[in-house]
Amino acid sequence: MAKTFPGTPDAAKASAGVAAYEKDPAFKRTVLEAEAGTKAKAALSMAKSYKSAGKTDLARKKLQGILDEFPGTTFAETARKELEALQK
Repeated sequence: MAKTFPGTPDAAKASAGVAAYEKDPAFKRTVLEAEAGTKAKAALSMAKSYKSAGKTDLARKKLQGILDEFPGTTFAETARKELEALQK
């Protein structure tokens, strides 16, 4: 609404609503999770395959990529744990 009809009273209300939601950490995390979904799951799966095949360097690289691309998500948390496990 704010982008489609800028300068209107409804656009101002929509912008205020968006600003309020953006201040909510739980909402932001939900949006991040939804946006990351398919791509992050595929990357985690690939890292797991690399690990199983003994290609730990490739697994580390893929996991680091997840941390870099999807910070603040459960996918990043999983990647961090997997990286820690590879270092043991």
